[in-house]
Amino acid sequence: MKHAFACVPLALSLALLGGCSSDPNKKLKQAQWDAIEERQDERARAIEREKDARERGIEARTDARENAADRAHAGDPDREDLREAQISMSEERQKFRAEARARAQKLDARADALRAKLGVLGARADLEARERLNDVAKQRQLVEHHLERLDRARNDSWGAEKDGLKVRLDELERITDSAAKKIESFAP
Repeated sequence: MKHAFACVPLALSLALLGGCSSDPNKKLKQAQWDAIEERQDERARAIEREKDARERGIEARTDARENAADRAHAGDPDREDLREAQISMSEERQKFRAEARARAQKLDARADALRAKLGVLGARADLEARERLNDVAKQRQLVEHHLERLDRARNDSWGAEKDGLKVRLDELERITDSAAKKIESFAP
């Protein structure tokens, strides 16, 4: 009985420390994994803040152009309507570009986090996980190409370019989700 009470503190301390079978390497990998996820979340929040600031700037510039156009064309309703349509189109394009770039940047943050997680996993991750991440990089290049085309799109091709970019972003998100699912299946 005297020995039974002596073992209680030892058993409690082992239980609190994770027990004898606890793997310190696994705890380290889990801490690294958690830190990667926190950095990704912070980066996504920063991207969202930057996008919101760009949108506020776009709206402020649009308001200023509308006010200037109103003063310049106060007596000519046809020119006012044309100018308002041009300003509206410009604002729509700028906002869509800002949203598309932010979405691409958030997916970049996820891909960066996945690459970091592969580094933590080392040899535990299989070739398929690495290949899926390579597919993400290839699709990201296609998205960047579409973003550049969108910047040069004329008004008559704007809708098609916008739709094409949406499709590319959706595909990038799908491929990134697939890579994340595969890589996270090896989580520590």
